[in-house]
Amino acid sequence: MLSILIPTYNRSALELVKELLNQAERLSMPFEIIVAEDGSSEEYVKANALLGSLTGVRYLIRENNVGRSAIRNFWQWKLNLSTCYF
Repeated sequence: MLSILIPTYNRSALELVKELLNQAERLSMPFEIIVAEDGSSEEYVKANALLGSLTGVRYLIRENNVGRSAIRNFWQWKLNLSTCYF
């Protein structure tokens, strides 16, 4: 399985996720897109929460901002992802 992890902080990931879904659906392998909220304000959490309803997308929230590298490493470890692209 191909796992694409997108850390986000105070920005919408909707357009990026839509484009990645479009490309990933053409692959001949299973995939998942994981959007990891890193302590964003409520405005962005609400906007990005819609992503969790898309097929092939998981939406995860971490309440405290820890930074781009730390959030990637945390979720890669927590989700036990062997192959993960950032």
